[in-house]
Amino acid sequence: MDLSLFLADMESRFDQQRRDEHDEMLIEMLDAERATVSYAERLLATLHREIELTLRGGQRLKGRVGDVALQWIRLEGERDQHIIPLHAIVAAVGLGATTTNADSPAYRVSIGHLLRGLGERRAALVIDHDAGQYSGRLQATYADHFDIVMGGRDSWDLRDQSPSVTVSLSLLGVQKITLARHWQG
Repeated sequence: MDLSLFLADMESRFDQQRRDEHDEMLIEMLDAERATVSYAERLLATLHREIELTLRGGQRLKGRVGDVALQWIRLEGERDQHIIPLHAIVAAVGLGATTTNADSPAYRVSIGHLLRGLGERRAALVIDHDAGQYSGRLQATYADHFDIVMGGRDSWDLRDQSPSVTVSLSLLGVQKITLARHWQG
């Protein structure tokens, strides 16, 4: 028996076992890291890139990611800007495997805070909701719901002479909020 061949074989087997253990450890670490990554963090990594989203109910939207927060994403389409709660997104195409650091205070802006700001600016909105589509201006935003005023003087269609109606909608039912363009008619 050649002792040098025997020792070389043992060393080779040991090195292979170490490489296998190292590879297994890397796979376990990668899985553990992935388990901590949220949908919002992956979306944040797509900031200013094109993606396609599918919302509850099957509606698809393509656009450039303008902003991302823990609860919502702003998608810039060809003609419109949409604010989409993350709970309304059921599928996304175009997410990379990477994430980015989510330490910015803007990342923590809640959808309620965003809606309060739009209400203060009297922005005209179209809200796709589980209960239907609503067009108007936000009157108030509460902890888990908001009031939208539709028709009358709050309509962006100046021809609308109907009395205004206030509808209270649950934030959980929101699928998409489109920042409406003012009526040109």
